[in-house]
Amino acid sequence: EIERILSQLSHYLCQKTVEFSETKEVLLECDILFSQAQLAHHLEAHPPEFDPNQIELLGLRHPLLIYNQHNPLEKKQTVIRNDVKMDDQNRILLLSGPNAGGKTVLLKSIGLAAHMARCGLLICADEGSKIPFFAEIHVAVGDSQNIDAQLSTFAAHLKILNGASYVHGNHHLLLIDEICGS
Repeated sequence: EIERILSQLSHYLCQKTVEFSETKEVLLECDILFSQAQLAHHLEAHPPEFDPNQIELLGLRHPLLIYNQHNPLEKKQTVIRNDVKMDDQNRILLLSGPNAGGKTVLLKSIGLAAHMARCGLLICADEGSKIPFFAEIHVAVGDSQNIDAQLSTFAAHLKILNGASYVHGNHHLLLIDEICGS
């Protein structure tokens, strides 16, 4: 009797593979959307408006700084908000200031907002923020040396700058920190 029941059950379930597969896909989609919603809530993020001609990031914050603010093991710090506005007339943002003044954090925040928006995630900026949907994001921030490729810090930086020199138009975002500072 046990064999008969198991055989019938196996035969029945074998016929439901398409439904199981469809259910798995729906559950996966729901899990992704729920995770995105949880992340957005935790980061106090908002949806950006895609505007091909301007960047207007209001109250921009670095997601990791916000995330760490809610971590009980991390030291509580005030997260500085920045407004970044660029358009066809003002296409270059040049940052200067003292060491540890937040220049690199702001560059990374802009890049993360652009990439999060491209991935369909809400961004760590206030409502009403606008950003283009960038086709490519070129980043020269930090040390990109690669021993396997025989690239020193300086050579790696130049390689990134060389690749970025071939792009044009407002559908590319170039983020360069300490240009040729290596």
